Formats: sequence, structure tokens, C-alpha cells
Amino acid sequence: MVRPSAQRGNREHNRDEQDMLEVLGSLVEWLKASEQTPLRRAFVVGIRRVLLPNRAPDMELPEFHDLHELHHILAERIKQWPERWKKKAVKKAR
Repeated sequence: MVRPSAQRGNREHNRDEQDMLEVLGSLVEWLKASEQTPLRRAFVVGIRRVLLPNRAPDMELPEFHDLHELHHILAERIKQWPERWKKKAVKKAR
């Protein structure tokens, strides 16, 4: 059985991940103009080298080259994260 505090923590994580996905979607939209290409690339590099290794160090991602592609990949992967957190919480509770 998962402790209520672990369930609450999972909901908080899920909200954080959904917020991250929404922000990334906003970035995709905001930086879609062709003159924003260097800034889009800078965000991709920063997200790949800093954000993702810190937020999801064990997550394996396919190669991605732009924010739109990353947004799509993360939208699919984030759906899997709550289940992983539940498994970790159950394992930790034992």
C-alpha cells in the first residue's frame, strides 16, 4: 500500500511535470519565428544538458534537435512518470 504522503508527493511531482510541459509548449509557440532559431537551439542544449539530467537522470531519450520535437517526446514520457514514482514509493515503503 502506498502511504498518503507518497501519494501527495506523486501528485505534486505530476503537477510539476505538467507545468514543465506547458512551459515548454509556450516556448515552442513563442520561439517559432525563423529569426528565433539560435534561441531555440540554446534552449534545446540547456534542457538536454541541465534540466533533464537533473529532473529525470535515469530517463533515456531519443536524440532531439528542436523544441517542438522535445515537447512531443516529453508529452509521451511524462505520462509514464507517475507510474514510476508509485513503484519507487512502494519500494521505499517496504
